[in-house]
Amino acid sequence: MLPARVAETYQKPEFELTYFNGRGLAETSRLLFAYTQREYVDKRFPLEIIDFKTRKFKREEFDKAKAEGALDLSLGKVPFLKTQGVTVSQSKSIERFLAKQLNCMGATDLEGALIDAFCEHVRDIKTEYQPYRKLEGEGGVEKFFGVELPAKLKALEKTLSPNDKWVIGDSVSLADVTLFSLVDFFDDKPKIVKILQSTPKLFESYHHLSNLPQIKEWLNTRPASLF
Repeated sequence: MLPARVAETYQKPEFELTYFNGRGLAETSRLLFAYTQREYVDKRFPLEIIDFKTRKFKREEFDKAKAEGALDLSLGKVPFLKTQGVTVSQSKSIERFLAKQLNCMGATDLEGALIDAFCEHVRDIKTEYQPYRKLEGEGGVEKFFGVELPAKLKALEKTLSPNDKWVIGDSVSLADVTLFSLVDFFDDKPKIVKILQSTPKLFESYHHLSNLPQIKEWLNTRPASLF
């Protein structure tokens, strides 16, 4: 049973999402808020990139908050979400929680499991990209975009039902938003969209979601960032 202070606000949760001033690990959650048009506090720590390759950053406000213990409940990391008097950390946990709260986790538990699996497949793609990225001078990025990514997307499309209106099910879910975030993750978005066209179902989801008025508004108004 929920504590009284939580139960009072459970039906009308208020959200505060904290991250850096970039897309990064928080953008999928922000896109969920944008799609559902749910109000939230978008709290951002300033982050100045000095050398991205060596992970050298200037983040004075973040370091100060961490030193003062303000980030203890998230183990000194961001993103984290504050809601109902509780701090939820880890980006994927936040995304799944928000998807459930915002009715974007499927119509049934089984659909929810399939959505969750799809999102993990997408996470694998992002993870597998990193070694290729480090081989940029040796053509690693070109190989990833030219061979690996198209193959992975085609394999991913084979796991989906052609009868579903969106990626999984008949309504927008975390799976569609996660796919959108994958395209948004890469710097050369036109190239990724062109690759995506070889997978009609995935491309249809991306195309329809990107043309929703609330998503367009978010893309046009969100703070500019390098990552």
